[in-house]
Amino acid sequence: MVGFYRILQPLGSGGFGETFLAEDTQFPGNPHCVVKKLKPQLDNPHIWPDACRLFQREADILSKLGTHDQIPRLLAHFEEAEHFFLVQELIDGADLSRELIVGQQCSEYYAVTLLDSILEVLEFVHQQGVIHRDIKPSNLIRRRHDGKIVLIDFGAVKAVGLQTTVAHGNTAQTISICTPGYTPNEQYSGQPKLSSDVFAVGMVGIQALTGKLPSELDKDSQSGEVLWTHHTTVSPHVATIINKMVLYDFRHRYQNATEARAALQHLLATQPISVPTPSSPAVPSTGSGINLPSNVPDAQLLSAKGQTSTMKPKLPIRTFFAALFIGLLGGAAGAVYVTARFFPTAFAPTVVTAPPDPSSTTVEGGPGEDFTAESPGKNVEEAEGAVTTPETISAANAPVVVDYTPLKESLTAGQWKNADQLTRDLLLSITGRSGSTLRVEDVEQIPCQDLQTINQYWEQASQGRFGFTAQAKVWQTLVGKFTENTNVKRNNSDSALTEFVQRTRWFYLQFSVVRPYDYGQLVFALNAPPGHLPVKAFLPVDTPNDSTTLKGAVVLIPTLAQRVSFCEKEATPPSISDAPNASN
Repeated sequence: MVGFYRILQPLGSGGFGETFLAEDTQFPGNPHCVVKKLKPQLDNPHIWPDACRLFQREADILSKLGTHDQIPRLLAHFEEAEHFFLVQELIDGADLSRELIVGQQCSEYYAVTLLDSILEVLEFVHQQGVIHRDIKPSNLIRRRHDGKIVLIDFGAVKAVGLQTTVAHGNTAQTISICTPGYTPNEQYSGQPKLSSDVFAVGMVGIQALTGKLPSELDKDSQSGEVLWTHHTTVSPHVATIINKMVLYDFRHRYQNATEARAALQHLLATQPISVPTPSSPAVPSTGSGINLPSNVPDAQLLSAKGQTSTMKPKLPIRTFFAALFIGLLGGAAGAVYVTARFFPTAFAPTVVTAPPDPSSTTVEGGPGEDFTAESPGKNVEEAEGAVTTPETISAANAPVVVDYTPLKESLTAGQWKNADQLTRDLLLSITGRSGSTLRVEDVEQIPCQDLQTINQYWEQASQGRFGFTAQAKVWQTLVGKFTENTNVKRNNSDSALTEFVQRTRWFYLQFSVVRPYDYGQLVFALNAPPGHLPVKAFLPVDTPNDSTTLKGAVVLIPTLAQRVSFCEKEATPPSISDAPNASN
């Protein structure tokens, strides 16, 4: 027994103390916790009071840091028999040394997502003026229930400006925390900086990409820089960021986690990263019978000789216009095809019909690609019934196995633009429209379970700000609830669409006229208006890029809103844990 804590088994030991699994006897059920026993490296007993004072200050720092969800809470701290004891929350999960297997390279998507997750929590630490000083895989735990990275072992924390030496007379003893390979040069000399933590995080990223321990990597004999890119295939954008994180001269690195994460977020917003398909569906193992946690998606991991991910190239807008021009040259038949292809609602019926259900209601759709605010009341009656509806491809005809893991990972990491692209890919795959675009009849046939699962990921990551339900709510405030016997007239629908694009900021107001944004002008951040994302799935072009106009994207919103309403009536949305292929 140590205080109120019954020691169950040792968890580890080091030069500065030991760590134990314990149970708290003062609480009902005796919940488990972690007890750290620290032995100060002091030879002079007269400086024990100073050591106690500094221990108290360290505990105060830990208590403040523990308010973050991804840092263990400090439950208690006390001194007993010339030892210091810290009692912390037990994290259920596995440290990254089980994921980063020597000899196995991880995908670029996995590495970038991991770096962003670590920097997210480290950003909070640095904002408190604290240097961790010992970031490495064994001090990073992937929490089992949500897959988030938890930063542990703050026994080495140091507040900026706080002298962590215990002086007595002319002597002083300084605790130096160094893990070879993850520790930069300035920290070895006893002068750690916030950028020292950034260096360590960068080395973790290099380890993930190369499958090599930092100690196995060579350094340039002249500059001292880490040589690693020849051990893996990595895009120049990602390599540039990581190289700056691990520069030998700390003055030229990102100075803190905020700067490093800002660079990474900019990369993710401008260069969506595709998720590779692994060569083998099996989850790689360590060779010792320990498998990776189930919340690490297979698609993020590659064998040492497998594939690597690449940045998704952007398609120039001129390619789109060239294809359109060729189609027009085909004569009347080509013109009809192009119109049906890129302006689907010109041939679609104006009345949206939900899946067979005697209690379902119908709501008229909005205008097609030619919708502009200058003529919101444009007559579309002449288009109705002029041509038969294009052939419907039913998702039921070709069942699709859906893997939501990449979408969940992107949304959890706040990679909104990448998640928007993945949402488009998922919906096209689910509806059998891969390589094409969504039409009104396709939206009508999206299975409710898929629609609700994708929507829940968006809602949870954005606190309800983004997702299909958020977009449906904006629409419903403009045209009214989808109740029985509701019939929205065409002119009302047109006016509502004009207002919708302004509220969601898909269009902007210029000289009293609503103009469509290009896709790249959207705000891929939480400060965007409600319903702002997702949007890419609704674009009426095959290969949209940043310069693609959003004109025409709004045409599917009335149908989407009714589909959301229909699915809500059909059944209670499934929980995320029940979603197919979703990680827990």
